[in-house]
Amino acid sequence: MEPPSAPAHRGRVPWKGLLLAATLLPFWSMPGTANTTAYTTANTTVYTTAYTTVNTTANATANTTANATANTTANTTANTTANTTANATANTTANTTTSTTASTTANTNADIITVELVPRAAMEGKNVLLLIPRQPETIRALYWYRGTMEQQNIIAGLKKNPETLVHGPAYSGRETLYSNGSLLLRYLYEEDTGIYRLQVLTANIDLLTGEKQLQVYHPVEEPHIQATHTKVTEGATLVFLTCSTTDTGVSIKWLLNDKTLQPSGNRKLSADNMTLALQPASKADAGAYQCEVSNPVSSAKSAYLKLQVVGEEPKLLLL
Repeated sequence: MEPPSAPAHRGRVPWKGLLLAATLLPFWSMPGTANTTAYTTANTTVYTTAYTTVNTTANATANTTANATANTTANTTANTTANTTANATANTTANTTTSTTASTTANTNADIITVELVPRAAMEGKNVLLLIPRQPETIRALYWYRGTMEQQNIIAGLKKNPETLVHGPAYSGRETLYSNGSLLLRYLYEEDTGIYRLQVLTANIDLLTGEKQLQVYHPVEEPHIQATHTKVTEGATLVFLTCSTTDTGVSIKWLLNDKTLQPSGNRKLSADNMTLALQPASKADAGAYQCEVSNPVSSAKSAYLKLQVVGEEPKLLLL
């Protein structure tokens, strides 16, 4: 391979010209000692200069070319690796996200069976139906569970072709499983409160699930009112009326003369509505009071409590 050419610079001799000059010097005529000395000196100088220039230029060119090639290769490799890694990471992330989203959407939309309560609020001693309003078309088998989906919690199951009804360990004798998959619970107890889960196996071996929270309420009992006073002087006495009930988780409201009483002015209610304060009582507060307690399935009112509010007795003037 020929050595690389150094670029021409103004005012300098190209290195090829120096080599040519060095080669031709021995053929020049240089008689005498002085000429010999001059010849030797010139020859040595030219060769040294030519050799140095050639080597320096060649090395510089070679190094520049090598460094440029190495840097280009390194940068290309680094960029290629970085781009490949970035693209792979981006593709993996995109694919994972897409797959996860699709899987979640599919599970959310396709694998859930809607279960409804009829009636929506269940009362102790009554019945409730766990209804499947949209039954899957091809059912191979289905099972109802009380609580988690474990074998010991199976209430009842239904197998198709041929249709076979089976009872599980959690069957109490008060449950009826219909051929459409709905489950009837009869003569409810408060202990029947909990989550009921449905598991369906389709003919395509797809596993579908559904669940419903059941809250069983008992009928509320009649409350009664306790009062600090039943006869007071207008503007002089602070009165507290308390609605006493044995039920928990109930709503309470107050009535005065069979109309719902709203807190205003001197009428104050506690945060749980259990206590009504008259601060102080006025003639407008006189009348028949009741409190009413209720839950989603029942309500009950207390007996009337009559509050008398009298004016101040006139003071006797001594003459």
